[in-house]
Amino acid sequence: MNPPTDTGACGEPRGMNRHRRKNEKSCSACKRAVNDYQRKRQGLPDMPDKPLTLSAQDLIEEIEFFLSISRGQHEILNAIGNPKPDALKNRLQRHGRHDLIPRIYHMDQQGVWAA
Repeated sequence: MNPPTDTGACGEPRGMNRHRRKNEKSCSACKRAVNDYQRKRQGLPDMPDKPLTLSAQDLIEEIEFFLSISRGQHEILNAIGNPKPDALKNRLQRHGRHDLIPRIYHMDQQGVWAA
């Protein structure tokens, strides 16, 4: 696949089809437009306008904030984009913040996810 180019309809759902016809990867504006269209069509609430992935520092600050105001696992994960547990665990460990993992998730002594 080729990298995306401006289709003249980027940021609209029809822009995604133009990328496909040109055998290109879709740009983020077209992906967002299609996602918003599908969510609206299915009656789901709009996604917040924040990046889908946070920088390591922003991620840690967001988690610490929610923990400081005694929010639960569901609220924390929803605020940071619902990452997969193992992916979040690995990312926090890479940045030396493995102490946050058991505070978010229920884990046993060996670090295995508890039910």
